[in-house]
Amino acid sequence: MDDETIEWDNYMRNSMGIRILNSKLTLEQKKRFLNECLFITKEGQDAWELAKLVCFYYNQCGVDGADKELVVDAMAIYQGADSWEQKVILINKCNAAWEYNTECENRLLDGLGGEYHKLTYARGWASFDINEHNFTLLDYLKGKGHYISKVEEKEGQYYVTFKHS
Repeated sequence: MDDETIEWDNYMRNSMGIRILNSKLTLEQKKRFLNECLFITKEGQDAWELAKLVCFYYNQCGVDGADKELVVDAMAIYQGADSWEQKVILINKCNAAWEYNTECENRLLDGLGGEYHKLTYARGWASFDINEHNFTLLDYLKGKGHYISKVEEKEGQYYVTFKHS
């Protein structure tokens, strides 16, 4: 039986991905698996756990050669109180490795939710905690002309004004 004749149900796809990423494979082997084999079945009940692992391992090994759709899907699925910092770091890695694309950038920012989602709008303002991850993200977006006209530091926050406000 070859891979093309096996019909995996949605649960099996995600659970096998989780098992492989939780295995004792080397980081390089896991990166190869991520880049060449894995996809997330979004409707699967274990999609969140797999998306969390995808974000974790791409943070560990970088996103060069990554399947952009897999990264974007993982960002959108993996929501939780502990996820925002890891996801901002991952977006910064994507920005450093990938060619800028407004649509892709907006989808990554949508995956962060909250104030970050506002960065996909052409109008308005948003505020963010001052830290190196947010600075890197906002500096990149402003440099690429991604809707941002001004970033100011006030009272421990970055205040961002968009171009058409």
